[in-house]
Amino acid sequence: MLVVSNLVKAYPSKQGAGGVQALRGVSFTVAQGDFFALLGPSGCGKTTMLQCIAGLETPDSGEIRMADRVVYCSRDRIVVPPNRRDLGMVFQSYAIWPHMTVFDNVAFPLAHGPQKVSAEEIRRRVMQALEMTKLAALADRHAPMLSGGQQQRVALARALVHEPRLLLLDEPLSNLDAKLRDTMRVELRQLVKSLGITTLFVTHDQIEAMGMSDRLALMREGRIVQQGTPRDIYLRPTSAFTADFM
Repeated sequence: MLVVSNLVKAYPSKQGAGGVQALRGVSFTVAQGDFFALLGPSGCGKTTMLQCIAGLETPDSGEIRMADRVVYCSRDRIVVPPNRRDLGMVFQSYAIWPHMTVFDNVAFPLAHGPQKVSAEEIRRRVMQALEMTKLAALADRHAPMLSGGQQQRVALARALVHEPRLLLLDEPLSNLDAKLRDTMRVELRQLVKSLGITTLFVTHDQIEAMGMSDRLALMREGRIVQQGTPRDIYLRPTSAFTADFM
């Protein structure tokens, strides 16, 4: 479903020399329907990777393929804009609009997306997404009146409402308290698995990555140091860094 090949991304320094090498030839594959985690300490490049896949950052070189479509290729100079990549994204901050109701927040991708969708169809799909995320009773409530867990589910419903082929999650549980985080781990995995959506999940939390993912890639300083199932990486680390981090 998702194939990332030899992706490189560097940020220039403010002084104009040196700079930061955020991604150093990263390659991995996510199978259709898999829940795949990018795990690593802060500054390892995992969020940059997610933003490159989403089209919010442009890599320096490499290739990104989604299903049978190339969305970025430095060799062929292909850069597909974010709104045409058929994906949904949940940001760490949720990015919920405070002046809108829950319904209007979730309806936004349909009402303002590239495809024309009738008002009746928008209502049907929004209410379906709210039912899935257990928010139907809060459709008319404004975002500031929601708890952290409810805001997280609004962001998830908004990402799912247009039925994306790929779902990107940028540490969406990090703002929740410990007890709610445990509950949302289970609910989030069950929901995306029931829908069959391929999911790429970024986290620095080993427990989240181990408990939620089918496969994971451990990153360090812009490179993937090991990838495989959580069990394999935990029981058979290939480096001292992996053993210590896991």
